[in-house]
Amino acid sequence: MKKHHKRLLIRECIVLVILCSACNFLFAQKLDGRYSGDYGEIIISGDTLLFKSHKSSHFPPWWELDTIAKCSVTKINKYLLEINSVTDDLYDTWSIEQSHEDRSDDSIKINFVIPYNLGDLEIGVYTGPHFEEFKNNNYEKSVTIPKCDDFGFYIMPTRKLVAHGFVVTYGRIILSSSELSSEDFAIEQGKNRIDVKIPTLDDYFFVRYFLYHEYVYVKGDELHWRDRIYKKKK
Repeated sequence: MKKHHKRLLIRECIVLVILCSACNFLFAQKLDGRYSGDYGEIIISGDTLLFKSHKSSHFPPWWELDTIAKCSVTKINKYLLEINSVTDDLYDTWSIEQSHEDRSDDSIKINFVIPYNLGDLEIGVYTGPHFEEFKNNNYEKSVTIPKCDDFGFYIMPTRKLVAHGFVVTYGRIILSSSELSSEDFAIEQGKNRIDVKIPTLDDYFFVRYFLYHEYVYVKGDELHWRDRIYKKKK
């Protein structure tokens, strides 16, 4: 009898797991699709959510971004989704190269190799235990600092870029080296030129939404995010 009861219990557990998996699958299938609103579209496919914008030739170039954000989706319950921006491209592609070049002084020149050309950038480099700060001159993509052991940096646009004429933006306002590394970057002995390469910092970097622990409310065939409503297309 005990063995029979045990087999029944195992069978019930297996059925329960199958039913839960089926419910999750049906939930995902029900959510998948395109949702349209005044601010553009949301597209959900599996565990990925895209914010798509309306495009118009009448707007400045930084408004012409098609995909404003790519997010991962985590189901909290049948009414609530958590979304977070996918930033793997940023973290996987940046690099730092150090070299030596002949100069009359012992300063260190840090070049920022980035494809951003939309406008002026403020670049700050900080060094030492007291975080002494040095900034780029005339918005150049380089900063010269005195000889030191390590450094950190930040990059930010000199003006706020709002995508597609929206009153508010959910884009980044700054990129800090602390986001790329938990420690400041050590400068190798005898090196006085450093190239910081961030290929993903393009013209749209500060325009794209950067969403972290944001929540989307599911109400029937509508998605509610902040003060925006997106209705599912048939």
